[in-house]
Amino acid sequence: MNPSEQTENRRRSRRKRQQTSITLRIPDQSIEGNAESCTGSGALFHTDLPLTVEIQFEEDGVSKTRTGRLIRTERVSEARQSWAVEFDPS
Repeated sequence: MNPSEQTENRRRSRRKRQQTSITLRIPDQSIEGNAESCTGSGALFHTDLPLTVEIQFEEDGVSKTRTGRLIRTERVSEARQSWAVEFDPS
């Protein structure tokens, strides 16, 4: 099984490719954790607390708002960042 098939098998829902704008809001919150490393350019830390977010987007011509938690972030390039949000159950 190739890596993309393994990832697809972990998903709880089928992925639906879509081009739309999304607004992500982070409510007032703070998160505490334990540092793994700190340098002059950044820090890596671990926590058991979720980063709760709200996103607004359009799907099939309908404006939607969903809440969830940030589960992954990845720097794609110097000027671009990807974010993954797992929605709360509806």
